[in-house]
Amino acid sequence: MSDASSQYHGEEYWNDLHSEHHGSLKAVGQRGLSISYNSLKYRSEADSFKKITSSISITPNTILELGVGTGFWTDQMFALWGNSIKVTGVDLSAVAISELCTRRPEINGIVGNLGVLPTDTFDRQFDCVTAVMVFLHITDETQFINALNLAARSVRGGGVLIVYEPFLSRRYSPFRASNYGAIHNKVRERRIFDNLLKLEGLDAIYEFSGSTWIINSPIEANLTLNFKLMNILWQFLSATIYKSNSLVKLSTSILLVVDKFCKRQSLSRSGNFVLYKKAQE
Repeated sequence: MSDASSQYHGEEYWNDLHSEHHGSLKAVGQRGLSISYNSLKYRSEADSFKKITSSISITPNTILELGVGTGFWTDQMFALWGNSIKVTGVDLSAVAISELCTRRPEINGIVGNLGVLPTDTFDRQFDCVTAVMVFLHITDETQFINALNLAARSVRGGGVLIVYEPFLSRRYSPFRASNYGAIHNKVRERRIFDNLLKLEGLDAIYEFSGSTWIINSPIEANLTLNFKLMNILWQFLSATIYKSNSLVKLSTSILLVVDKFCKRQSLSRSGNFVLYKKAQE
């Protein structure tokens, strides 16, 4: 991974994607698959986001969204918590921030690299901080730790941090091999997040599956054979149905039923939302 990650230049990579796709979910999703597939994936994840946010005891007023991207999650938060919330969005891509602030001028958009921003930039300013599939794309370990500390230190006492990642916690995953996966991704163990955030006064209080392996690529399994079977099905779906807008639309109902079943049975093995809470000061 160290050799590969040296070829990954985040600012250039994300500016190119946002310039090409202009607010489309393909800029932040699976750009090789159809728009309908990406809408399906984000629909599943949005349902999970509603589930995880329902565990927050108070409605947050101030929100920091790290890796704001196209603003999909910004829209979800306004829909959930109303137009009176105050959202600050940070993204590495100046193109993404420009397009989002044009569409949603009420947010405070900031172009910034989470890996090098001072960790006290937003010291204890926010009721809620979100990072949805953000740390995955910070492949340098020093920058990852900086970004995670920045997220933690931005939460006020009694506030919450919502992280969505392809956390590793089960027995088998090919992503534990240093040379596996895309050069712009680095999948990490769940315990790494828990341990580092514990040092910053945050404890995990709730976890819920994001989209599952039926809708997103599998990450891990308890047995190697299980992973291989899931991966075969995912490869088939992504090579056929998920490339076609019409086939996805025809299959959406059954796919969402299977997806919800897998979530209830903790069979996701693709990505999880975790809600962390900071102790009162």
